[in-house]
Amino acid sequence: MASQAATNTPKRTPSKVESLKTGAKCKAKAICVTNLKECSRRFGIFAKQMEVEGVVVLVKSTLNPTRNRRLNTVFARFDFGDGCTKEKTLHMKSIEIWSPLWTPPSPLETIPLVGTAIAANIPPISAQPPTDTLDSTLLGGATVAPALPPVVNSPDIPVVTKHGVDWYDDSEAILDPVASTPARKWSLTTPIGETLHPGSNEQKYMSRLDVFLLAFPPKALTSLCRNTNMALMLRGRQSTAFPELLKFFGVIILSTKFEFESRASLWSTIAPSKYISAPAFGKTGMSRDRFDNIWSCLRFGYQPTERPQAMSSEQYRWLLIDGFVEEFNKYMAEVFGPTEVICVDESISRWYGQGGHWINIGLPMYVAINRKPDNGCEIQCAACGKSGIMIRLRLVKTAEEEDRNVQEHDNGLLHGTIVLKELVYPWARNGRIVCADSYFASVGAAEEMRRIGLKFIGVVKTATKKFPLAYLQRLPFTSPNGARSGLVSRTEDGKPSMVACVWIDRERRYFISNAYGLTPGSPYIRKRWRQEDQAPNAPATQVTLEVPQPKVAEVYYNSCGKIDQHNRDRQDTLGVERKLVTHFWDKRVGLTIFSMIAVNSFRMYKELTYPKGGGETQKEFYGNLAEELIDNTLGQVNLRTPRAARTAAATASAINPSDGSPRMGTHAHLTPTKRKRKNSNHALQGNCKECMKKTKYCCSLCKDNPEKSKEQWICPTDKGKMCFSAHLQTVHEHYVC
Repeated sequence: MASQAATNTPKRTPSKVESLKTGAKCKAKAICVTNLKECSRRFGIFAKQMEVEGVVVLVKSTLNPTRNRRLNTVFARFDFGDGCTKEKTLHMKSIEIWSPLWTPPSPLETIPLVGTAIAANIPPISAQPPTDTLDSTLLGGATVAPALPPVVNSPDIPVVTKHGVDWYDDSEAILDPVASTPARKWSLTTPIGETLHPGSNEQKYMSRLDVFLLAFPPKALTSLCRNTNMALMLRGRQSTAFPELLKFFGVIILSTKFEFESRASLWSTIAPSKYISAPAFGKTGMSRDRFDNIWSCLRFGYQPTERPQAMSSEQYRWLLIDGFVEEFNKYMAEVFGPTEVICVDESISRWYGQGGHWINIGLPMYVAINRKPDNGCEIQCAACGKSGIMIRLRLVKTAEEEDRNVQEHDNGLLHGTIVLKELVYPWARNGRIVCADSYFASVGAAEEMRRIGLKFIGVVKTATKKFPLAYLQRLPFTSPNGARSGLVSRTEDGKPSMVACVWIDRERRYFISNAYGLTPGSPYIRKRWRQEDQAPNAPATQVTLEVPQPKVAEVYYNSCGKIDQHNRDRQDTLGVERKLVTHFWDKRVGLTIFSMIAVNSFRMYKELTYPKGGGETQKEFYGNLAEELIDNTLGQVNLRTPRAARTAAATASAINPSDGSPRMGTHAHLTPTKRKRKNSNHALQGNCKECMKKTKYCCSLCKDNPEKSKEQWICPTDKGKMCFSAHLQTVHEHYVC
């Protein structure tokens, strides 16, 4: 009886502190071990519920003398799979003792004592073989449902259905749902019908000015000149022409090379510092007054003097810029052929003046987005996915104006899909791939692109209708770097049509595509600094991270940043918007589009002339382009050589091109020097280059030549001397006709 009582005595359950010894197995929530972002990458929607297993390294108990309470902590090493472990110190309450569902008993425990078995009334063992079903009597008459068969995804059974769209787990179709898209080179058609491709200008027969004129819509330049002349005539100013307008644009680009407080200081001939030369913009041939007159009258669109009664105030104000945008879109659709990839994104024209949908003055639609670097007028753009050349623009207007322009066949489509269709429609029916961000991306956008003969790749974030987002969020990944999975939808005849997939890099990205699937693409390579050696003062090491990515992610990320790069080139490298201040919103938006054309001309010239890379930098190109715009000779005729043309253009001006100061004569003449003798008020004299006699006159052609630093002294003709004539024949023979 004593042995039976000893056997029936229950054993004391060990406490958690006693169970958590070094080497014991434990469990904890993953969010307690690492950050929420890492948990979301691995476990998706179950980031806050998933638990990870670990091994106890150290158990520490600390007494708090103030409260006389003991703090128990556990330092454990947790395994996240794929060789990824994390060490963390957690409170005892955050740790759960991990025990297997079934542990094999020891041999002694499997043989019960006879007396113990009889006392416990253990039923005898049945001779019948065991079955897989449970006897209902064991559960007090409760019925038990039979075990469910294991779930096996079949490629013919939809895994999930979203708003009428069935998604299948087809491992073969998801790799490459449709035929691949052939590669293309971008093309540019000239007015004479010649087609230019990358490398067409390797012989440099086209100047930067020629490429700029090919990038600038000719009808837009004509209307710009006409509208500006109308404003000039209303103010009683002299009208302008194409050569002067190009010179004006050259001065605008040249002004971005200088730091100045006011625009007037650019025409100053006084150096601001001992080591900084004066800008002296007068040597460009355009005076400050003339520049200010054209600047104040610059008009990019035509607006009637009075608003028509049938036109709203917003429509009336948009007339100042709508025509310029329309001409740009028409011209690029006619002459430019993009590569096989087109990217779509947004741009911002920087504006902090008057405007907004709440007031009938200034910019009609003012956009302020926290994630954007600037506020102002939003412009939705389409660009070539490889060269980054901007090919189509669309101004963002108020909701009332957008609803007024919706077409009947676009009813039922999301707004982002309508905008996407408008931006890429000129290049429909040719199988190009359109890459767009979450503003445009949706299942409906992919279906509409397929309907008009285009392919689509987009990142889905908010427009989740018909997209199996909940299913993809529930997929766990033990090795998240480069992991991917997805589903495929089918057409009525059973052919694959779209792929919805998730790919993990720094975070989960959800793609909708009807162009590429999960076919392995080129891995993404990053170079990062890591502190691998934890010893004190140990140097950091640079490691190369290689992240596998599917083809759909490779194509998307190779093209989606082209418009952002174009915006940085326009806003930071060129910088017209920040250098030149204006109080008129239409002038700001017009100069933004002009800057886009200038960036387009750089990208065109770069690939036409240097297809293998290298060549001049972007800043060098803008400086050379400004020089060619200022020195353009489009309006001059009957000139024998370019050298004679440049000389005649410089000498025909009443402004000294070297410093911008006014002079009393034009063309070749003798001018008295302005220099004085040292400690005297008399004019400085020098020896004539022909007869070596003293004179105070200099040759104007030699004075205009920046290569000649010394004064070229020549005797005047008042005493019948032929020194000036001989000088022209020997030194300036190209000028003598």
